[in-house]
Amino acid sequence: MAVSIILALSVGVVLGYLFKVFILIPVIPVVLIGAIGASLARADNAWSIALTAVGVTIALEVGYLIGSGVRAYRVARKTAQLAHSQAPKADQHS
Repeated sequence: MAVSIILALSVGVVLGYLFKVFILIPVIPVVLIGAIGASLARADNAWSIALTAVGVTIALEVGYLIGSGVRAYRVARKTAQLAHSQAPKADQHS
């Protein structure tokens, strides 16, 4: 279960960083099917499968939030650097 959650968190970070649109709606069902399928293959009980599904969904969303925050930070930093480099320099008189 921990591996599934860490993987979902990592996927969420990558998706949040790469995509500007809300990509989670089509990705969540795919990840849920994968997590449920993996749990069924391990012959887990129903509560463990449900807990894995909820954990993977939450981890995916939290990862998306982190990735979006990183992307917003990089864009703001690049914009600030660009504004700083284009600012008129004060004339220096001796």
